[in-house]
Amino acid sequence: MCPVDRESDLALMLRTTKLIIWDEAPMAHRFAVEAVDRLLRDLRETEEHFGGVTMIFAGDFRQCLPVVPKGTPGQSVDASLIEADFWRDVRVLRLTENMRLSSNADAMDEAQLARTRDFAEWLLTVGDGTANMHPYDKIALPDYLLLPDGQRTAEGLINFVYPGLRTVNKESLEDLIQLFSRQAILAPHNATVDRINAKLLEEFNGDYIEYRSADEVVEAGETGGGMAPELISPEYLHSINPSNFPAHHLRLKEGIPVVLLRNLDPDAGLCNGTRLIVSHARSRVIQAIILTGDRAGTTVFIPRVRLETNATGSRQLGFTMRRLQFPLRVASAMTINKAQGQSLDRVDVDLSLHPVFTHGQLYVALSRAMSVDRIKALLPSRDPADDDDGLQAVERAAAAATATPNPVFCSVLRAMNGE
Repeated sequence: MCPVDRESDLALMLRTTKLIIWDEAPMAHRFAVEAVDRLLRDLRETEEHFGGVTMIFAGDFRQCLPVVPKGTPGQSVDASLIEADFWRDVRVLRLTENMRLSSNADAMDEAQLARTRDFAEWLLTVGDGTANMHPYDKIALPDYLLLPDGQRTAEGLINFVYPGLRTVNKESLEDLIQLFSRQAILAPHNATVDRINAKLLEEFNGDYIEYRSADEVVEAGETGGGMAPELISPEYLHSINPSNFPAHHLRLKEGIPVVLLRNLDPDAGLCNGTRLIVSHARSRVIQAIILTGDRAGTTVFIPRVRLETNATGSRQLGFTMRRLQFPLRVASAMTINKAQGQSLDRVDVDLSLHPVFTHGQLYVALSRAMSVDRIKALLPSRDPADDDDGLQAVERAAAAATATPNPVFCSVLRAMNGE
């Protein structure tokens, strides 16, 4: 059944549409794309793909694939666009220049241009899974991508990305935007992101502003074992951090960057993923300034909102949970998946606690910066004394300091090449 009223303005627009551009398409679950295909066929009363609308799917299959909660590599591949029914009729066009890295080419000398070209070519081998592999099934990172000796710590990582963190003039909006607008620390896991954000918040001058949520159970599900909502304690609810939810205990400081976790007012620029700077924090409303995009510099007001777990989250919990909280999270660091599609001036990739764990993450992380000189990686350190097998322990310690895993699902790339 068509979910769009056939007499609505939306239906009219879809019937008269000639072209749809779907950006970051490799991240979209094929079921979502196939649903749009069926919708357009139904509305336009034709069996042509997408109802005869020309579709442009933009993206890079070397990047992250659709997220399948607790899924296997095979399930991630099955969820990707290459498994869609219409894929055999898609015409693949390949771009040949890394526009992100070449955006400042006019200001580069010959040596910088050569280094940039070499880095761009090396990035492609990272995405293909053919880059300089280490004997211990890892990829060896070039020395110029590693933090200097003596700075390979969480503090060194923060100093590289946010060099003016401790001295920035918090009263100057221009200074705050310059410090936070196009920099980020990336990590594969939310736990690492939360640790970095807490560390940066501690280093940033100013007093903490703390908000605690009001949590409740909306309904208990079958997987909850028949537990009555009133038997689920508030303390337990406060300890839960569902995906894309603000924390129960939200700690902020004025001047700190945050990311919006829900669509509040898209026309005003308040969309899920919008980055902002907290300018004034009050008990009932937070005043913030949009950092990037067409609305950059605009002052907005963020209220507390009620958020409910989605179907997947409710199944995992066994009940639907509702949280009243400001839909914000500190955004000095973000997950690699969240950074896909962004261009940043300065990037540090924190792999010190957890390496990347799925296709495309390392490629995405290393390709966000607009200059090869503005990206560094922090890898785990390892003391050979932790082992007792002599030379092999020393070799493994050296590998830990310069190499990291790089999972690549080659079947996806082969399908892209028509193999």
